[in-house]
Amino acid sequence: RFVTHSVTEAVFMSKRVVVMSGRPGRVLGDFTVPFDYPRLPPLRFDEDFAHLAGKVSICLREGREAAWPASGTPPPAPVPAPEPAPGRRVEGIARR
Repeated sequence: RFVTHSVTEAVFMSKRVVVMSGRPGRVLGDFTVPFDYPRLPPLRFDEDFAHLAGKVSICLREGREAAWPASGTPPPAPVPAPEPAPGRRVEGIARR
């Protein structure tokens, strides 16, 4: 058993993919992965693989969007990165 945030990795490595909601954690979807082992990298380009990965992605996306209205509060807005002081260069800061 393992946890991943990559849908493709989940479908490629697992026999079963369970999509969970944010807090409180609940199961949004449970998918059986029908592909035999060993799984070779070209499987990721197979039509059936893409279809299953798409279904998992839709479940994850719809679950995420559906989770916050039920609570009555929207998710918090992202906090912007601070601006560098005038005349100073800042390297290595990832902007959202």
